[in-house]
Amino acid sequence: MKALVVEDDAATNELFVEALGDGGFTVEAAADAEAAIAKYRPDAYALITLDLNLPGMDGLEFCRWLRSQPQGEDPYVIAITGRAEPEDLQEVLKAGIDDYIAKPVTLEKFFVRLAMAQAAFARQEKYRQARAELTAAKKLLREHQAKAGV
Repeated sequence: MKALVVEDDAATNELFVEALGDGGFTVEAAADAEAAIAKYRPDAYALITLDLNLPGMDGLEFCRWLRSQPQGEDPYVIAITGRAEPEDLQEVLKAGIDDYIAKPVTLEKFFVRLAMAQAAFARQEKYRQARAELTAAKKLLREHQAKAGV
């Protein structure tokens, strides 16, 4: 699976890239939202970690842009934020962000959130498999009905 880290602090960016790589992801990085937009392709990333306080377009604006794009599977977005008041978190959720980590970020917090994202990926995969099985069963049923003249 691929991940995109959008973080303007070089040390934090490097830390997340390394942690995600250790977690089995193929990782790309961007220092701001504009660079992330230039890298973005539908279905390219399963996970995006996103600093909300970016230069230029902020993380909320980027996530709104991201959610407006035509795509197959939406990436799971984890926001990194120093704003953890309830009204701030409501804005995070309205923007389409799936989860957040309040600063200061530790690797322990990051790995917990990564485990939550991986559990969401597993649920999505089960859903896709069930949907494919249902589609195949419907097709088989239509074929049998056609043979039986129903």
